[in-house]
Amino acid sequence: MRGLVLREVDYRDSDRMLTILTAERGKISAKARGARRKNSLLGAGTQLLVYSEFAIFEERGRMTVDSAEPLELFLGLRKDILRLSLASYMAEALDAAAPENTPSGALLSDALNLLYALSRGLKSETLIKAAFELRAAAICGFMPELTACAECGDADPSEPVLELMSGELKCKQHAHSSYAELDAPSLAAARYLMQADSKKMLAFDLTGGSLERLGIAAENYFLVTMERGFSTLDFYKSL
Repeated sequence: MRGLVLREVDYRDSDRMLTILTAERGKISAKARGARRKNSLLGAGTQLLVYSEFAIFEERGRMTVDSAEPLELFLGLRKDILRLSLASYMAEALDAAAPENTPSGALLSDALNLLYALSRGLKSETLIKAAFELRAAAICGFMPELTACAECGDADPSEPVLELMSGELKCKQHAHSSYAELDAPSLAAARYLMQADSKKMLAFDLTGGSLERLGIAAENYFLVTMERGFSTLDFYKSL
């Protein structure tokens, strides 16, 4: 079983308790016995934000890691505090959003592709973060309706906004509740993100004020759908 380590907690003298995102079973919890011992064969593959091939056995409803072979260490994250803090936020958000014992291939695929891009600096942190937030919200059942203004039907509003509670696109003058302002380029980017294949979701460029608007809209919408904040997000924004 392959999975991405979303959380690791020291347990007893040398063990780790892991939260792992898998395609087949969604989020699972497992103990890695002796993973913190020097020269442990489980050490590298059970670290936070490592994608590994796991052999896991289950007994009486409890899972234990028998082996963990690292497939992708995302080493670029460990060399830059900003990238690492953003990746840590993504891991905490996935831990909150991913279901247990439910296939989560789309969430895992997006996470791996975005972490790859972040690790190698292929796109800006702001764009990667926005892509993660919008697509994670959509996969979790909160896909925003971006086709046209929900009030007047205008497909290209001159002042588009995303209503945060409803997830609807509206003309600014038609918004009835809290919203995030967009513009034509950021709206086009959001629409693309909602339909793009996971491997091609970052195949566009966005800069300046349009990127800033997309980032603000994505973050606020994701936090509303999750109904919570994240300490790792607060730290990332403090840098």
